[in-house]
Amino acid sequence: MANDPKKLTTRQKKRVVKNLSEISDNDPKKLTTRQKKAISALIIAPDKKAAAELAGVGYRSLNRWFEDDHFMAELRRAEGDLIGEAVRSLIADLAANIKTMLDIRDHPRTPVSVKLRACQAIDQSLLKWREALDMEQRLAALEKAVLNGK
Repeated sequence: MANDPKKLTTRQKKRVVKNLSEISDNDPKKLTTRQKKAISALIIAPDKKAAAELAGVGYRSLNRWFEDDHFMAELRRAEGDLIGEAVRSLIADLAANIKTMLDIRDHPRTPVSVKLRACQAIDQSLLKWREALDMEQRLAALEKAVLNGK
């Protein structure tokens, strides 16, 4: 994204609107419209100054909101939603990415150094996904134990 927050692509503008509409109104302590705009802008802006400008709020106000637990909880939730989208996209591409690495590794004209790098990438990918799955399972077991009082 360009550093000028006024030069957003159409896709980025749509994301701001989508993020704004998804920010929760279910909490009894509702965010103001300005705070919702700030959260949406923080998701796509390169820094807080650009986010403040994009949202049409003062930089000092934005910094003050960073001290508000409710505002920060909604910001973390919005960031989590975005990360979740990215993870789902990566998972959807995983099989194709592995196939590409295997094709590179197995192609007869591929230099040995590239084959080695493809093997390393496959191994690293497998290990990272395995660690993530293991951590998720262990965390779920701990949460279950805590909730059941064990």
